[in-house]
Amino acid sequence: MTDPSAPAERAQYADLLSWLLARIAETVEVTPPALLDRAPYEGATAVGAIAAHVHGATVAWALGIGAGQDVSRNRVAEFASSGVPAAELAAALRSLASQIESALSALDPVRLDEVVTPTKALFGEGEPHAMPRRRGFASAIRHCAIHLGHLEMTADLLRAQAT
Repeated sequence: MTDPSAPAERAQYADLLSWLLARIAETVEVTPPALLDRAPYEGATAVGAIAAHVHGATVAWALGIGAGQDVSRNRVAEFASSGVPAAELAAALRSLASQIESALSALDPVRLDEVVTPTKALFGEGEPHAMPRRRGFASAIRHCAIHLGHLEMTADLLRAQAT
């Protein structure tokens, strides 16, 4: 018997990720083009690179680990990303939200309990370990939320420095 809360759980994951990715896209869009690839201080990450990293990590965690899709990720390239226009980054983030919503709608709720061990490339930092697929979605939400705050603070610092 299917858990009656399964559709609501999947809808919550889709809703939260959609909201977070939209806010990240909006922050990228309002960042002046001249500041998109500038770090506010040595060792910091630029707005464009944060957005590229969020995109790559969310593809890995939500679509790869959570939905079990065959995806790839290059974490080093995410942080080295530069020269990508804000409109392109924002469109990629919004498109990803749609892809996640479709993947969750099509995902059999039973698969959320499936235990998988992600590849190192999808997992990112640290050592991969066994986890249920739902953890992929929860981790994507946590990661996006952390970086939304990071992105907003970075953009605020850059704007303050530009005035």
